[in-house]
Amino acid sequence: MGDGGGTIQYSATLPGTWRRHAGKLRRSAEFLWAPLAHALTLQPPFSDDDVALWDHCYAFLLVAGASLEAMIKAAAIQAHMNVDGFRRVVRPDGQMERWLTVHNLVALADRANISLADGEREPLERFEKYVVWAGSYPTSKNLVTDRPDAGLQFDFNVSDYDWTWFERLYNKAEDRYQQDLAARRARVQGGE
Repeated sequence: MGDGGGTIQYSATLPGTWRRHAGKLRRSAEFLWAPLAHALTLQPPFSDDDVALWDHCYAFLLVAGASLEAMIKAAAIQAHMNVDGFRRVVRPDGQMERWLTVHNLVALADRANISLADGEREPLERFEKYVVWAGSYPTSKNLVTDRPDAGLQFDFNVSDYDWTWFERLYNKAEDRYQQDLAARRARVQGGE
């Protein structure tokens, strides 16, 4: 029971729920990537329609980051459930633990026991920035700068690297999730 006398909805914190959510967002990211992948192949001169393809940059970076976040959270929840069930996922008052409501993708990857190789931290931080800010703001909320030539605080330029990093990091999180899920199933079948 939660503080209000209601029933705690544990299904909202099941790792499979988060994995399904991540998969839906991934399909959306793939859909948004298609025009960008095409735009990367175009040669000048560019038509207005060619230039309009780049409008998908914001949405791709935001949705890809949200997909990564959901998949990493699925892996982290599964890792915690393997140790002590819902105790480190849901508080006694029925609220999600604070770590599950933040967007720090590097910290979440650590929590999920996803070891980041050299060079993986930076793209993960890039996607995190878009999850946290790009959906609501065209620039950082901090408008004070020591650089008079500072423009937008976000680099909305995309390249094949963005797709490559997204796919690599997503697959890494999904692999971790699958490994922990298999370990849990093995323990359950073993009678623990």
